[in-house]
Amino acid sequence: MKCKAKAPEEITDTLGLARVSTWRLEAFQLAVTKLINVHGASEAITANELVHGGESVTDVFVRFRSELVAEMVKGKIDGVMVEGRKLQVTFA
Repeated sequence: MKCKAKAPEEITDTLGLARVSTWRLEAFQLAVTKLINVHGASEAITANELVHGGESVTDVFVRFRSELVAEMVKGKIDGVMVEGRKLQVTFA
């Protein structure tokens, strides 16, 4: 699933959560899954790996059942620290 950030006013059912080093992905996904399950069940968490000058980073996205659920969860988790990363949540 390829995702990109959308314009702030364009609401979708998918949220972009963070860009993390690929070696930290597993721990980050576990922590973010626990956080999201507190606020609303997600359909799927996906990751897109990118290689930048020899360093591998991964963009993490989460998809919800509806745009309404995604918007609600975004408001609750934006700015929360997860595994040392501040979530800067965008619609994707």
